[in-house]
Amino acid sequence: MSYHGSRPSFPRRGGRNRHQLDPLVEEAEKLRSLIIMVGDKPIQAVAMINDVATVIVRDYHRHQDTVLTTFAGCTAELSHKPHVYACMLAAITAQDPAVGKTILESIHEHLHSAFAHDRASQLRSMYRFFACATELHLFAADDYLAFLITPLLASLANGHTDNRNDLYASILLAAIPFVPVALRAQVPSILAAIEQYVTTRNASAERLAALEALRPLDPAVAPFEQPDALSLTLRQVSGAFQAAAAAAGEADGDAVAGSVFPMTTWPQAFVQPAGEAAPLALAALQLPEHVSIPHFDAPAPVMFRVFDDDLTVVPGTENEFVPQVPKTLTMERMVAVDVLHDLLNNIQFNHKEGVRYLMDLKLMFQEGTFVLDTEEAAIVGPSQGKHPQAPQYNFEQLLMETLFGALFRLPLPQVRPVFYTDVVMGLARSSPKRIAPALGKAIQVSFGRLEAMDVDCLVRLVDLFSHHLSNFSFGWNWNDWAFVLGGIDENDDAMDTDEYTKRRAFVLAVLDRITRLAYHDRIKGTLPAAFHATYDRMQPTSVPEYPSPQHASFAEQIADQVRARAPADDVWAYTEQFQRNMGEDASPVALRHTVMTALLAHGQKTFSHTMTVLERYLAVLKRLVAGDVAAKRHLVASTYAFWRHNHQFFLIVLDKLLHYRVLEPVHAAQWLVAMVQGEQEALEPMGSDALLAEPLDAPGPVFVLEVLCLTIKKALARIDLLEDKLRRARAMDSENEGDITTIEANLATAIPEKHTLFVYITESLLDQAAQEPQSHERTQWSSWTLGSLLTLLRMYFADLDGDLRTEIQNLVMQRAPSDEMKAVFLAVLRME
Repeated sequence: MSYHGSRPSFPRRGGRNRHQLDPLVEEAEKLRSLIIMVGDKPIQAVAMINDVATVIVRDYHRHQDTVLTTFAGCTAELSHKPHVYACMLAAITAQDPAVGKTILESIHEHLHSAFAHDRASQLRSMYRFFACATELHLFAADDYLAFLITPLLASLANGHTDNRNDLYASILLAAIPFVPVALRAQVPSILAAIEQYVTTRNASAERLAALEALRPLDPAVAPFEQPDALSLTLRQVSGAFQAAAAAAGEADGDAVAGSVFPMTTWPQAFVQPAGEAAPLALAALQLPEHVSIPHFDAPAPVMFRVFDDDLTVVPGTENEFVPQVPKTLTMERMVAVDVLHDLLNNIQFNHKEGVRYLMDLKLMFQEGTFVLDTEEAAIVGPSQGKHPQAPQYNFEQLLMETLFGALFRLPLPQVRPVFYTDVVMGLARSSPKRIAPALGKAIQVSFGRLEAMDVDCLVRLVDLFSHHLSNFSFGWNWNDWAFVLGGIDENDDAMDTDEYTKRRAFVLAVLDRITRLAYHDRIKGTLPAAFHATYDRMQPTSVPEYPSPQHASFAEQIADQVRARAPADDVWAYTEQFQRNMGEDASPVALRHTVMTALLAHGQKTFSHTMTVLERYLAVLKRLVAGDVAAKRHLVASTYAFWRHNHQFFLIVLDKLLHYRVLEPVHAAQWLVAMVQGEQEALEPMGSDALLAEPLDAPGPVFVLEVLCLTIKKALARIDLLEDKLRRARAMDSENEGDITTIEANLATAIPEKHTLFVYITESLLDQAAQEPQSHERTQWSSWTLGSLLTLLRMYFADLDGDLRTEIQNLVMQRAPSDEMKAVFLAVLRME
């Protein structure tokens, strides 16, 4: 399923391959780069803004489109520089009001497009820009309130408590810290309206159950509160304004002199003369029709933290402590995290350059807010102003926490999880000395909380950590985690070494993933001796075993035929002849296992060899399992027995068997459930009369979830493919009526297959959860099985049609282990 709709591309610097450009295009690219780069070095910001404004006014007649599209894109996507582009618009308007007016019209058009497409991060960025521009007296403050704020407040009061109004509330809260001084008196009433909406929204039992289904950590043991993000942001903003009011001697919270949260002070140089009419006019905002929006377009439902108000010693002192990151209920925390989230969403189309913007954010704050190295301090200079307390926060830790919070966002991240892996690796490459300690601490803290972590979040952490290791020579202090492999924990107390302990499962899953990305011996050389025994058992080798010497000899003859590229019909005829020759000793199970093992053994050298052999002899495999559901499950069992130590090859082969319709997704799911439950059918792929030399172990829980996801993806992909074919066939002439009939028949089969798969998985996991020990309350955090089911339903809730949802709801109501879990599952099934 898609994580997000299409967006305009993130602004990219031009100027490369200029020898191929004509002079006018080259000039436009240079101008575009100047607009994007302006303000990156605060010490030069004022001079550069004035210079670039002069260039824009001078060359506007030649590069109007470049100026308009770049300027509007920067206000929407460079979330860390709203004040920069407000000041530039002021400088342009001072030189040529007509050019300033045209740029504003372009920004208005971009704003309406962002509302129409629910681009949350762009909207928050643009509202900050408009607030800063109003503070510079570019617009009348009353117009800003009437045209941009009031329509959103009216929507909050329309009685809908849904994702769209959540988005509007988040836009207002993002803009309030930047609201101009002239509107400070209106802030309490704006906050009161948002609070009334949030209170109404949180009053419903369904809302509370939905939040319970979206918390990354078990609230019973989490080291910090996990409120819904909108409520927390409201508390942060309200608290900051109350503190500012108290400091100003106005406890009633009315107008506060000065800015509550000045990111910097130099924009004051661009304030338009007081007492004159505003040079620009805002246009009225037209909101789109009120329909709810998907979860991944809405703000984060629950706030996630890693470094919860940790303290560190103030440099140069021995016993004076400050938080390493801004405290939870502070405006600094809210603004920095909010802007980082918006930047993360906006840079997804150009994350390599966007990494620099993430690191540049700390340069936009007052001196003393964050720890700066010598080079950064020189870039900031004295023009930023100074933070009155100079807390010297650790920006890199705040950045890592924001990244982990975005990665662990439930039900889905706003962009694909691999994006956050790319960003982390980009940050580590660009600033290793500063990022590595923060990343290492974030991973260690998260590892310590795994037992209370949501299964989906754990799997995402496995992916991020394993890919990160593969790009940085697999370096890690593995000794810190060695205790999960033995019989004692980190406190030298006896522990349960069951593989379903989450930290042990995490370590084994990471080792499995990195083995797919490099050679086994290469990785083993980076592991301490305590890991060698465990890791040796994970060496990705094949295990070809046959039921009898006769079957082994038959497998060699099949290999000879495959090597000679014999036709599939000849191989099948030889297979039938062997079965007849076996007489009373003939066993269909042994025959299937022998043929499948022989084909896999011949193609095991590389992926391409394996695929070539399977494709050439698909007809043989299909005849082996024709019309026999048990035979199809057995084919998966034989494949797993061969590749039991190489999960990557097993998944590739299973993917191809599903793709070529040798078996259906539900058959793979049935085999997997049988494996987990230790059923004879799955554990004895050669038949009950021929045991494997090495018994099959039940697959680990992370691998189980990976296989289930593969079966669901294949079922959904087949439906998508057939629907696309049907659309294209119907768009052509009537000669394709026969094709249309065939496609419709296949689609009529594929949809029930999806239905059957989801129902079977739901039934099986609920039944398995019912058999788990009841020594503790079973929740999605304490039970792998319930957590896995919840993960699957959250991942694919948009693919559950009405009838299927209803059937799954009935199953949940009948078999879920507690009323609390029933409410959680129902909340997920009711998601939009």
